[in-house]
Amino acid sequence: MATIVRRPSADDGAAYRARTRIRGQPRTATFTRKTDARDQARDVESALKRGRYVPDSDALRRTVGDPVDW
Repeated sequence: MATIVRRPSADDGAAYRARTRIRGQPRTATFTRKTDARDQARDVESALKRGRYVPDSDALRRTVGDPVDW
């Protein structure tokens, strides 16, 4: 399910954050236009449902034990 939140930006405008989370795989992106945020959220939801979403390489390297090792 995607959530789009309006946030104030540094240039006295607005920014829109699209947060998508399905099956514990969160993804967040920020856009200046609400339509861009909505399109990105729809695309990510579609990819997650089809099993085509691949997390970035940084997310693949992290494990549950990483915070314990700090």
